[in-house]
Amino acid sequence: MARKKARGKQPKSEIVTVRLDPKLRFIAELAARMQRRTLSSFIEWAIETALEGYRPEEKMPTARETGDLIWDVDDADRFVKLAVHGSSLLTHSEQVLWKAIQELALSLGIKPVNWLVLPSDHPLLSRFRALLRKNWTSFERGMDEEMSVDQILDAVEPVVAELRLQKHPKLSPKPPTTDASEKRKARTRSSAESIA
Repeated sequence: MARKKARGKQPKSEIVTVRLDPKLRFIAELAARMQRRTLSSFIEWAIETALEGYRPEEKMPTARETGDLIWDVDDADRFVKLAVHGSSLLTHSEQVLWKAIQELALSLGIKPVNWLVLPSDHPLLSRFRALLRKNWTSFERGMDEEMSVDQILDAVEPVVAELRLQKHPKLSPKPPTTDASEKRKARTRSSAESIA
């Protein structure tokens, strides 16, 4: 008696609902039959084939090459890669979230250039990525609810405080910040003190 081969888990696929003109659907079904595929499999193949050659501009990488560079199984890491390598592709709410993430990183000693220069396993970047992954739902909520940069930073402040308390030379505790008017008053006082 022949045994069935055990198969490994297939990668999880996403469901996308697409509207097709009736004639286009009919032609796609014919093409799928010609390749002995399901319509779904044919559409997936057609998209992959189209992405291999699609370039928004002549000297740019193909959509497939860009996707391979940016793709990550982790949502937080994938967002950072998109922001670093494809910032022109960000929506407005993604730009606001990216600005909040950059300001948070800067407050922890990570300069914007470090995203590209430091190796991904650098201790400072590793800790920051862990912070993003652990709290990604809070960051995403800020984007989904169209919060401002300050609102996003306020929402994740408790987590940031915990990270600052860890013993790391670049992550020394910083005093909690308040609203903009109090920051201006503090700057004014320090300016007045230095003049006196």
